Amino acid sequence: MSTKLSLPDPPHDAHRTSWPLTAADVDLHGHVNNAVHWQAVEHALPTAGPLRAELDYREPIDLGEELELVTFENCVALITSTAVKAVARVTPT
Repeated sequence: MSTKLSLPDPPHDAHRTSWPLTAADVDLHGHVNNAVHWQAVEHALPTAGPLRAELDYREPIDLGEELELVTFENCVALITSTAVKAVARVTPT
């Protein structure tokens, strides 16, 4: 049994859009700050509350990586050409 969150990968035919990063998005360790993940969720999914949000951080995102924001069902993912970096799911409470 695992307590690790495991949200689904986005399907290949899901809606995709570019998600650019700026230097202000990076923390002291050179990774994208977790607030950027939540900004993507807020941007992509409707916010009629109250809501429950889950975020599965899979891999760090580095400045300079080309990201896509992928929306599917009640989920949003940040992906690169080689990896799913994070997936979030938002559901009504």
